[in-house]
Amino acid sequence: MAQSRGEPAPVGALLDQEGRPTTNPADYYAGGALLPFGGPKGSSLMLFVEVLACILAGSVPSSSPEYRTGNPTLILAIKVDAFVPWTEYLRHIEALLRRVETSQPPEGFDRVLLPNALEVETGQRRRREGIPIPDSLWAELVGLAKTTGAPLP
Repeated sequence: MAQSRGEPAPVGALLDQEGRPTTNPADYYAGGALLPFGGPKGSSLMLFVEVLACILAGSVPSSSPEYRTGNPTLILAIKVDAFVPWTEYLRHIEALLRRVETSQPPEGFDRVLLPNALEVETGQRRRREGIPIPDSLWAELVGLAKTTGAPLP
């Protein structure tokens, strides 16, 4: 979206093809890389996800020369009540989420959000107000519609 808007990517989000930090979204599409969030902890989480959702699912990491485009999927099922009674688990989960949501936000923020809360709120707003599309992206979509004969809304 940053590229469609003609805006720079956030500092620390991208590397160019040579591994240098960049804010130019085009550098990502020219062989660059998207960096994990959260510094060392974010990198550790990314590595954990790569091991679980890629290698354990029978694929290879995207950084491997053996990598082939695809969608490796790992489904993990945990029988919660084999570890803790279900009602106790839910009680602790609900209490944890309440503590997170009601915790003091850092300076410059008005509240603390749970994962996916912003996406849920954005989805609700988009259903009410519509989806904003940058002019450059709309022009590209109009061109594709003309080429393919697809109707525009």
